[in-house]
Amino acid sequence: MCGIWAIFGSDNNNADILKNVFRVAHRGMKSFRVCNLPQLSNCVLGFHQSRTTAAQNDGMQPMALKQFPHLTLLCDGVIYNYKQLQKEFSFSYESNSECEVILHLYNTLGAEKTCQLLDGVFAFAIIDVIKKQVVLSRDTFGVRPLFQVKTSSGVFGICSEAKVRSYIR
Repeated sequence: MCGIWAIFGSDNNNADILKNVFRVAHRGMKSFRVCNLPQLSNCVLGFHQSRTTAAQNDGMQPMALKQFPHLTLLCDGVIYNYKQLQKEFSFSYESNSECEVILHLYNTLGAEKTCQLLDGVFAFAIIDVIKKQVVLSRDTFGVRPLFQVKTSSGVFGICSEAKVRSYIR
C-alpha cells in the first residue's frame, strides 16, 4: 500500500503544501518523492513508497518516462498482467515497475482502453501536460482508494485517503 497525493492550482506556500504531503507518509514509510511539474503552475505531486528498492530504475514515482515526457504517473497498486501486456504490445519498459505499463497503454490506446485492459488492484492518476488534464482511475472493486476534491476557487486535489478534503482551503 503506497500513498499518493497531488494538488493542482493551490496558491498556498510550499511549506504548507509539503506538510500536507506527509500526512499520508504512514502509507509508505520506506521512501518518498515530492515534485512539481514545470509545465503546470501550482502543481505538487507526492508519493510514499511502501517497499524498499535499491535500483535506480525501480519505478519510483511520480513516474515520468523518457519516451513520454508529457505524462506523469502516480499509482498505488499492483498490475497482475503487466508482463502479458508488455509482450502483446511490444512495450519497451524503462523501469522494473509493473505500474509503468499504465503509461504505455495510455499513450498508445487512451484512458478508457487502458482501464479495460488492466488486471490488478490499483488507483492511479495520469497527468498529461499536453492535454492539460488529470486522468483518474481505480480497479473495479475499489480495493485501492482514491479520493478527490475540487474547491469553488478551482483548486483540485487527490489522495489515497479521505484526508484530501482537509488539505485544501
